[in-house]
Amino acid sequence: MIATAALRNLAEVRGLGEEPFIEVVRLAWEAADKQQMFGAVLAPWIETEVVEGWIVRKALKPVQIESVGTSELVHWVACEPARRARRLAEVIGAPVGRPSDLHAVLLERFGEHGVGSEFFGDYISGMWWGSEAARTRGVGPPRHRGSGGDASSG
Repeated sequence: MIATAALRNLAEVRGLGEEPFIEVVRLAWEAADKQQMFGAVLAPWIETEVVEGWIVRKALKPVQIESVGTSELVHWVACEPARRARRLAEVIGAPVGRPSDLHAVLLERFGEHGVGSEFFGDYISGMWWGSEAARTRGVGPPRHRGSGGDASSG
């Protein structure tokens, strides 16, 4: 299948010049039987643990994976949630506006597998050291603004 070859090439270029490969996958997705292409082509790349899988997952964001169907995707994740939940969340990305049914089900059923952290990561930039949980609850180390500032001044 052309999409399989395009994903293999995408993984090999490691993010350099990936646009043509992404476009091939997107066009193949539009023309394909969604469930068949997801199961045979995309799913193995989404769940792989090697760096090439990460590259492909990032590149798949423009592909409307949700058109496979929420129940089919949830069933796929449920078979191996520790391996698949966070990776599927990475592909669909954080909700923009009202969360989709898939976003809601992933958070509700597979939250303990890092789905929320994956979505949260889409909303932030920058970095900090320490516990993400403590930071989001506001009990992390104080942020200082300028010289001599304290947490209440920033």
